[in-house]
Amino acid sequence: MKTTRYITFEDRVFEIRDLMRLANVLEGQVSGEPGRGVWTKCEVAFEDGHDIEGLAAEVFAEEELIRPSLPLKIDMALYSSSGAHISIHLRCGDSGLPYENSITISGDDAKWVNANYTTLEDALRKVPPQDFWWKRHRAVFVAIYALALACALEILGTIVSKVAAHLWHNSPDSFIGWFLNGGPLLSSGVLIPIVWVFLWVSFLPWAFDTSRRLFSMWPSIEFNFGSLHLRPDTRRKKLNTALTLVIIPIAIAVLIEIAKAAAT
Repeated sequence: MKTTRYITFEDRVFEIRDLMRLANVLEGQVSGEPGRGVWTKCEVAFEDGHDIEGLAAEVFAEEELIRPSLPLKIDMALYSSSGAHISIHLRCGDSGLPYENSITISGDDAKWVNANYTTLEDALRKVPPQDFWWKRHRAVFVAIYALALACALEILGTIVSKVAAHLWHNSPDSFIGWFLNGGPLLSSGVLIPIVWVFLWVSFLPWAFDTSRRLFSMWPSIEFNFGSLHLRPDTRRKKLNTALTLVIIPIAIAVLIEIAKAAAT
């Protein structure tokens, strides 16, 4: 009777040592010639269509993985002339398919299947997690980001109103200031919650698109090897640099100007 067990996983950052740990479980069981005993195969597929195949020590050598294209998919397999087999599938990125990142162990010997299941599961536990708080609470991020955009629009409207009032030599209580600040909708005060909800809903598509682009820097399965400039970690460092040197200083400057304008 054949026994088959599956392991699925997500939110992991794989390094070369993690690949070798998995491959060693398979290659430690090799005996005899291919077709007559137990043998293994490892394969890496790159984004540009280039594939390399061979033993783990050959395929997962750092110099083999440093190419002008991202490693996209990794497959490892153990075959036996008795029909038993183990297959390991890794795909970089966010996948909606449950078995795209998985391990399958199948054979007639249930003890052999269970022993390999336990060993491979232990090896996976040693792979660092991909831990990004906002990604685990995607709905909260989208809601807050949409609200932030609505606040930004309100602040922009206030600034435009003051600038227009100054250019036309009117006070903020004039018709221009009143209209740019919401006109009859906001002057009554009754419809303010409705307007805020409308703004929030209007910005939800932008928030979803932004979150998709941001979270792509923290893929569910990340390969932390290959060419340094292509790794997600490099993109995250560029984002942090942009936030630190450009976006945050500009935001602080805008808030200071708004505070000054409010004080006067």
